[in-house]
Amino acid sequence: MNDRVDCYVSHWLGGLPDFSTTTSWSPCHQLASKAKRRQSRKRPRSPTKGLAMTPPPSLRDESADARNRDDSTSYGQSSHPETPMAKKRRLSPNATPRQHPVVPSDSASQSRNMLLEKTPSVSSASTRSGTSRSRTSSPTKAFAGLEISNPLKLRFDDFDDPYATGTMPPGLHEVRRHLGLFSQSQNIIPSRDRDSTVPLFRNSPFPPTDAAYFDDDQEPCRYGPLVAVDDVLAIVGNSSSCRKNHVSEAIWNAEVHLRVLLFALRPDIKRMGAGPVNFAACNSASIHSHLLRRGQRAQSKMVDYCLYVDSEVATRSDPRVEDAISRLRADSPSEAVNHTDYAGVRRHPLALSIESKTPGGSVEAATLQVGTWHAAQWKFLESILNDGDGGDLACLEFLPGLIVQGSDWWFVASTRGNGETTLWTKQYIASTSSPLGTYQVLRAIQYLAWWCQEKYWPWFTANVLSLDDSPPV
Repeated sequence: MNDRVDCYVSHWLGGLPDFSTTTSWSPCHQLASKAKRRQSRKRPRSPTKGLAMTPPPSLRDESADARNRDDSTSYGQSSHPETPMAKKRRLSPNATPRQHPVVPSDSASQSRNMLLEKTPSVSSASTRSGTSRSRTSSPTKAFAGLEISNPLKLRFDDFDDPYATGTMPPGLHEVRRHLGLFSQSQNIIPSRDRDSTVPLFRNSPFPPTDAAYFDDDQEPCRYGPLVAVDDVLAIVGNSSSCRKNHVSEAIWNAEVHLRVLLFALRPDIKRMGAGPVNFAACNSASIHSHLLRRGQRAQSKMVDYCLYVDSEVATRSDPRVEDAISRLRADSPSEAVNHTDYAGVRRHPLALSIESKTPGGSVEAATLQVGTWHAAQWKFLESILNDGDGGDLACLEFLPGLIVQGSDWWFVASTRGNGETTLWTKQYIASTSSPLGTYQVLRAIQYLAWWCQEKYWPWFTANVLSLDDSPPV
């Protein structure tokens, strides 16, 4: 019986190809060589003093090849003709089925290695941006890091915290009061749409009262067009679709948040030019390097949208604005009128910032981003005033901001005092998941746009551009 087994094994081994003299690359040959080299490294070295007994790599490879040839000869492979590597290996019909490890081909292995080399990891990308992965992935660690290193001198407080260490200015209290009225469904719907909107609120536990409707032409503290009912329903429908399909932040921005801003601020949504107050997508804008400590880099993405005052429109009311803007850019390290050199707003002062997240996104991360963005903006304004004719930064009571999480909108604001920025968080406005909430959000945005035009721009022209008695835009 043993003789039959030996004969069978010898016959099977005899059918294997001979790699001893081929010059083509073979995965099996390479694996055998590696195994031999590992064995050779495990052998005890000679105690001969002062001599390096390990041969160089080229000789080790040759030695491994020689051993392979010797092993092959001992199994009788040398008696068979060589099998070219280009030909398919013929298997004996009596061969024992055996599972072989899958060895990648040379081209596949090289392609995979090239892909791994060219595909940046999260950690490497974070390192290139000047921060480690742990610091960028966790808002908690980022907040803790501010306690150790805080070059922008940023701190946080809550609007309704009775123990808040900061003091909110009167102007901020007034803005919060108006936003609170909108959240209570006061003065949010044009009177012209009273009849057509009644059916929209039949499922609401708190349908709007007469206080919800405002005079179309006489409503104070509002900037922007009257939003059509169909546009409101489009926002609600898109919000519902995005929420049900768990879409990304980019889709939320494109299908919901962008539409909210378009309908609220632009009379003609087909044109970018809207009027004195407009908005821009700023998700590729970053803080200019001169505002950061040497060797430090901010995140490339800080906020998603910004409301700004259009200096070109303002020039129509006051021709001096154009020259003043040019002088400011010439003196600014960012060559812009803002703390960022983002091309879309280089000539237009930013007044309000918006950061968005998905429904499951981190509001803490959004808070940190807006806070950092505002701190850099305050620092920029402070440096411009210190280098100029001594404008008064204290007259600018606060900078407004919005944080959006899916369909939910919050108001935040920052103040400046003693060289330190405080971000106040956060007052709930409403949700675009319902028609009533969408009207509340639209009205809040139009009120804040009015603030940009009537409060921020007059301060900017008088203190930053040094233009006295500039007419309103």
